[in-house]
This record gives sequence, structure tokens and C-alpha cells, in this order.
Amino acid sequence: MTSVPNVVPTRGTSRAARHVRSHEKAYQHDPASALGHRVTPEEREQLVAEAAYFRAEKRDFAPGGDVDDWLEAELAIDRALIGSESKEA
Repeated sequence: MTSVPNVVPTRGTSRAARHVRSHEKAYQHDPASALGHRVTPEEREQLVAEAAYFRAEKRDFAPGGDVDDWLEAELAIDRALIGSESKEA
């Protein structure tokens, strides 16, 4: 099982935070096209971390759901990546 990294996207006014907010829906629906290229393992992990963060945020960061957030985010990102890879072929 993949360990859950302690990665939380910055929600301030940094360039990275603006990027995450502007592409949040794109990441959730088609991560590869949001990035504009095939996704590396490191990028996949970052996408999963961001998706897990947004899931936790939706449930107001209630304790006890972090592993479920991560696993559901992995599933959603992997499904989106598989879908975008088949579109590229």
C-alpha cells in the first residue's frame, strides 16, 4: 500500500496555489491534459496528494478519513490518467 505523504497544496497567494485553484477541476477530470503531457510517477503522486487534500477539505478535515481520501484520490486520478492515455493513442 502506498504511504500517504504529508503534502498539502498551499492555499495562499503563491503561484503554485493559484495554479492549483485554477486547475482544480481539470485535475479531477483529466489530469494529463491539465498538465499538457504524460504524467511522471512524481507528478501522479502530486496529483493524488492534491486530490486527497481537496477531498479532506470537502469533509472539513474531519479526523479519521485521511486514508480513505488518499485511496479514493488514487482511484480517481488513475481512472482519469487511463482515460487520457487512451485519448492520446
